[in-house]
Amino acid sequence: MAVLALGLGAYTSKLLTSRRSVGTDEEHFVKVVCPRCGAEFSSNPLYCSSCGFRIDSAEQL
Repeated sequence: MAVLALGLGAYTSKLLTSRRSVGTDEEHFVKVVCPRCGAEFSSNPLYCSSCGFRIDSAEQL
């Protein structure tokens, strides 16, 4: 179980630091808000790292 938690933590960390390129010099972070607890993220994680709720849409602002 600890290995799964460490793997999920590393995956979430990678998602939080990823950026989407918009143009040649322009980059922005995708903002996602957990609908259950209101925690904000700078990417599109599959699960909220605060409460564990699954977030299905990357377009939630």
